[in-house]
Amino acid sequence: FYTVKSPYDAVVLKQDVEVGDLAVSGKTLLKIEDLTGRQLVFDVPQTDLPEIKEGLEVAFTLGDKPLSANITLLHPSLNKALMLRAEAKLVPQIGKTLFSGTYVPVSVVLGRQEGVTLVPRSSLIDSPKGEKHVFVARANSLTARPVRVLGRMGDQIAVEGVAPSE
Repeated sequence: FYTVKSPYDAVVLKQDVEVGDLAVSGKTLLKIEDLTGRQLVFDVPQTDLPEIKEGLEVAFTLGDKPLSANITLLHPSLNKALMLRAEAKLVPQIGKTLFSGTYVPVSVVLGRQEGVTLVPRSSLIDSPKGEKHVFVARANSLTARPVRVLGRMGDQIAVEGVAPSE
């Protein structure tokens, strides 16, 4: 008795009813997908929330091509895993090459550093006063060297206070 029309151009992914079935309140009839509005959806750990905000760049790779987008939405609550859902809308050219449900590792870019010393995250030691240190090996001895953390990427920490060759 009724024709169901999509509010936008879309593709039917799943059809849960047949012609002649009665619609029941709360029952899904069709699952559709808008092919023009692709986005990256990812979770941000609770510990990283103070640094994350809308507008930050999100770097990712499709195939061997490095790409980026910007965070367009931060959901207002944490999920069951205590993570915050974030979204980054993709420009149509990128969206056409990305399939729905594809896993794409992303990195949120908080800033860029050049010419800095990178050390493994595991080499960073907290002092009792809250300062950060790394151990420098010289002539069969170790010396604790205070450093200032400039940023991080994965398991690498950018520091000031120790030279790359030390």
